[in-house]
Amino acid sequence: MLRVVLCLLASASATTVLPRSGATPLLALRGGAYPPPKAGYHALAAKGCAATKQTVVPNLLSGALAGGYVSFGGILSLSVASALGDVAPGVQKLVFGLLFPIALLNIVATGSQLFTGNTASVSAALFEGLIKPMDLVRNWIVTYAGNLIGSLVFVWAYKYTGLLTGSTAAMAAKVS
Repeated sequence: MLRVVLCLLASASATTVLPRSGATPLLALRGGAYPPPKAGYHALAAKGCAATKQTVVPNLLSGALAGGYVSFGGILSLSVASALGDVAPGVQKLVFGLLFPIALLNIVATGSQLFTGNTASVSAALFEGLIKPMDLVRNWIVTYAGNLIGSLVFVWAYKYTGLLTGSTAAMAAKVS
């Protein structure tokens, strides 16, 4: 086996190893749907800079909306997956996993402030020198508090409706 590998390596010339001159670059194959990595990073940093320019109340409300969307996605997934009853072992988890991204789609569609997204974008803004460290800390605290408030209010409202019973309550107990 080693002899075959050595023969193959020895027979490979520089012309067979080097890329062809007419080959299409990898970035051109992407179709241009997204900016190249460097431009995409700078756009992310600019988004983080813009997020820190928001005053506290709009940032808190935007964070609360994002927290509500995450709770909505979790509750939707929990309710539908628990209603499936006795199915194959992985089906409930698959349904849960397919439904939860609706929360993230809502967050992206509305432009809400989710803490996890802000850790990337605001950090990039700090690394690029667009903001000061205190701006990062303020944004993270306000966004995290907003996410927490929004998610807890939504979960409280769901519990208040009385829909957290039966198989949904049993599955929720397994999750927590």
